[in-house]
Amino acid sequence: MKRTGYTIIEIITVLAILIIVSTVLLTSFISSNKSFLNQTAQSALQTSVSTAMERIVRDIRGARQVLVSYDVPPTYTTATQSAVLQVPALDSNGQVVNGVYDTFIFALIGSNFSRIIVASPQSSRTTTTSTVLADGAVTFSYYDQSGTVITTAANYPQTARVTIALERSQTVRGHVNTVRLEGYGALRNR
Repeated sequence: MKRTGYTIIEIITVLAILIIVSTVLLTSFISSNKSFLNQTAQSALQTSVSTAMERIVRDIRGARQVLVSYDVPPTYTTATQSAVLQVPALDSNGQVVNGVYDTFIFALIGSNFSRIIVASPQSSRTTTTSTVLADGAVTFSYYDQSGTVITTAANYPQTARVTIALERSQTVRGHVNTVRLEGYGALRNR
């Protein structure tokens, strides 16, 4: 008599093969999904840091002078993690108002790297208390016209060029994404 059907060994063998194939496929899917999420987070982080860097460099290039400090209050001081810039004020047509200046302050406030604008009454700019540009580490370096690093606070007004290093890290599903950008700007008329 001819039997139809499967033996228990055949069923167990097929189930074992299905479990192995399913495990391989699931592992591959999870790995691909994790990789996609990390790449997406890295791209968003890169965009965030790039936008902050572009803002800082643009403001440095528009600055007339690096100030030693500015008393808003509180008092902000130019240092390796902060910059106080004197920027020509603009009228409502976007033209420079001669002899009138706004103050741009870049500083760590808590863990956020922020930008503060103190606008002159004759300026079309608006005073802002704090705009967060990024969270993370920032380093400013100041150079005079000859390219020598300025290390004494009293010499900050002689700054001709500022370099910036901005670093930000973010953890996504146990993976740490880090972006570090460096840029520089030469001050206006220097």
